Amino acid sequence: MAIVKMNKFTLLVFESEREKVLEELQKFQGVEFINLQKEELLEENEHLKDLYKDDVASHYSECEEKISKIKHSLEFLRNYIPPKSLLKAMKEGKKEMTFSELKERVKTTDWQGIAAELKEKEHRIGDIESQVSKIKTEIELLEPWSPLDVPLEDLKASKYSRIFIGSTAKEAEELLIKDLEENIGGVYTEVVNRDSKNTYFIVICHKEKEDPVLEHLKGKGFSQLNLPYRESPSQVISDFNKSIEKLLEEKEEVIDTIKSYQDKIEIFEMAYEYYANILLRMEAPKNFLKTNRVVAIAGWTAFDSNDELESIIKKTLGEAYYLSFEEVEEKEIDDVPIKLKNNFIVRNFESITEMYSMPKYNEIDPTPLLAPFYIIFFGMMVADAGYGTLVLLGSAIILKFFKLDEEKEKMIKFFFWLSIPTIAFGLLFGSFFGDILGLKAIINPIDDINKVLVASLAMGVIQIFFGLGIKAYMLIRDGDPLGAFYDVGSWVMVLVGAGLFLGGGALGLPAATVSISKYVMIIGMLLIVLMEGRHIKNKGARLGAGFYALYGITGYIGDLVSYSRLMALGLAGGQLANAFNLIVRMFPGWSVFIIGPIFFVFFHLFNIFLSLLGAYVHNCRLQYIEYFGKFYEGGGRAFSPFKMINNYLQINRD
Repeated sequence: MAIVKMNKFTLLVFESEREKVLEELQKFQGVEFINLQKEELLEENEHLKDLYKDDVASHYSECEEKISKIKHSLEFLRNYIPPKSLLKAMKEGKKEMTFSELKERVKTTDWQGIAAELKEKEHRIGDIESQVSKIKTEIELLEPWSPLDVPLEDLKASKYSRIFIGSTAKEAEELLIKDLEENIGGVYTEVVNRDSKNTYFIVICHKEKEDPVLEHLKGKGFSQLNLPYRESPSQVISDFNKSIEKLLEEKEEVIDTIKSYQDKIEIFEMAYEYYANILLRMEAPKNFLKTNRVVAIAGWTAFDSNDELESIIKKTLGEAYYLSFEEVEEKEIDDVPIKLKNNFIVRNFESITEMYSMPKYNEIDPTPLLAPFYIIFFGMMVADAGYGTLVLLGSAIILKFFKLDEEKEKMIKFFFWLSIPTIAFGLLFGSFFGDILGLKAIINPIDDINKVLVASLAMGVIQIFFGLGIKAYMLIRDGDPLGAFYDVGSWVMVLVGAGLFLGGGALGLPAATVSISKYVMIIGMLLIVLMEGRHIKNKGARLGAGFYALYGITGYIGDLVSYSRLMALGLAGGQLANAFNLIVRMFPGWSVFIIGPIFFVFFHLFNIFLSLLGAYVHNCRLQYIEYFGKFYEGGGRAFSPFKMINNYLQINRD
């Protein structure tokens, strides 16, 4: 239960063997490459400047193009094929296979041919939608002319007449007609239709009057329209609607055909995983340096994996390689990636540590040190046996019947373990969905509220002193026992001395003990003032730092008070559950048996959500602020191995 011991490796291989080695390292999933091309690294290591920077493989763009085509095909299919339900997807889980099996499956499927077929169907759907859009535009143009019940071919200009079809603003209608009558005369106008903005009409005149009529029309904002159809507008519109209907029917037929490709989604998903992993291997050389024939690779791996790594390289290359391992140097502490290793319970709480910050390589893994507190605090905050039972059964069922990936499984197990103290504290406080069963409480959180408050504060005292103890251990481990005494022992003296001095009388302690505790407190304070700034040369500044540090005692008081939230959340959740039960019992007559269960389920699901969320957030707050603040800095980064991409499949090692 600690930070995994890491070491650095250096591997030299012939450039011709690079692809083969990268494939095996990716399957191994246990190395993280160091970027040898970083300018800072090259400046620090003069001997590396004579090497060339390696680059991506020559067929990188070809692989990128294939991935783009696959992604496009998947997105296109998912527009028409609904995804699996969440429950079904969780139950089935990801399909498992080795990379060799994946490679064989991809090579034996004609995914490119299927992609070409889908592209044709996509183009056809696009053509249909374009045609429908154009037809609808024509219909919109013809709609105002639908009252015109004569074929449009009859409205063509004749030997002696000219016909103008068009529209003008509604306000200009009377003025335009009057102008034609008064200034030209012998002109026939007929209004075909009006809408909120325009008037649509036909103007007929003798061919000799064509130019003056057209000039007057344009002067009044007349917009001439050319309708290149033979039938009447209503007939043209009807024909257009039939055309749209046929096109949409064809579109539905194409979509139905696309839906028959549902089983092809898996083919594209496998192809994506295959080429995405190849692309990842192609990008890896951006971390390497090389000569004309040899590639230099460096990285991090777990110390316990050294033999396995060397065995893989030897099996792949025979004797044609150079591999060495180096211990972590002091100057590299901040660069070492962090990998945690914990038992089957504690590993599910690693996400709490990761959310705050991974430890540095020279720190300790706080996960096993926070997990017991987190479990107890969570149970105390939710404190309902009914809620805990629901979480226990729900998580157990999911773990039993659903195939989850590693991260989801850890999350479900996280709540599985938290359900146990929730049940325990629920029985302790006599709460099972509130007071629905009337369980006899060992400690009644209402009548014995002071006991619950004292227990909460006692939990805080234990965790705070435990955190100080961890800090002392780390200082002693690093060869600074005096630092442990000055930085931790002094605070223990102050806190314990102050506690006994102020509360000794109430606890019935002898006067001598209270008096001794006062002097212990004073000695501790003096140590803090004198030794907190011991690394500062200026005496005044040293004392100033000491007094400022002593002011931190107010922070300890705030930390201790903060643990009262253990009582507050448990009390709030329990009383809210009781209030919901009271509301349900108030339903009159038979409604309590008909409507009551519905409200009971809804209310308690709501309260479970609030209780779990509140316990999760406030518990994290106690760990991060009150606990980690005593000993933990963090600032490390997680180990990010060169491994398989598993978006759609679970690719296992051969």
